[in-house]
Amino acid sequence: MNFTSEAIDKISEYFKTMNETPAEESDKPAKDWLKTHANNFTGFVNNNWLPKSETNVVKVLNPFTTDYYADVFLPSEEILENAVKSSSEGLIKWKDLSASERSDYLFKIAASIEKHADLFALVECITSGKTLHRIKTKDVPNLIQSFKYYASLACVQEQKIRSAEAGIVCVIAEEYNEPSLSVSWRISSVLAAGNVILLLVNAATCFAAFLLAELCQTSG
Repeated sequence: MNFTSEAIDKISEYFKTMNETPAEESDKPAKDWLKTHANNFTGFVNNNWLPKSETNVVKVLNPFTTDYYADVFLPSEEILENAVKSSSEGLIKWKDLSASERSDYLFKIAASIEKHADLFALVECITSGKTLHRIKTKDVPNLIQSFKYYASLACVQEQKIRSAEAGIVCVIAEEYNEPSLSVSWRISSVLAAGNVILLLVNAATCFAAFLLAELCQTSG
């Protein structure tokens, strides 16, 4: 499509004079959730939140307004070693569960995400740069469905899964621009098979991962 110079000038002027309008949904629920953690995150290990660290800190800001959201403290070498040790210890307990018992936990996590879907989508949106509509209609539903799918698979194919179990600690690195989508099917499939996960998240886009950790904790 070709535009005349006059049309191009009109389009340019139109964009220059456009007024910003408030978003239909506020980020207040996400900010309120961050406050429940005192706007500080260090990590989540052995079903517990780690205390504020003295290591390097990353200040997470709204990428558009630069409003402050939270401080994320980078883990020290000692914290990482403890996380690896905790994962190995947790593997023993998780692997000892039957596939149907693990299935129950995965269904509970899916239900918890579904219950808090709006908050999950908003927390993902404020740092990832993706639209809230895309996250609400694609990413969060995919995350929920992945947990339900592998929970069902673990239940109906318990014998096959038990005979094939390796029992390993899987290290997964989250992609900074696809925080929940990049790990959704990996987490649920790894857990369903009787393995455990050490999830490494990007400090600038870690809120959704920490909310997922919180929902896993409240799911039992």
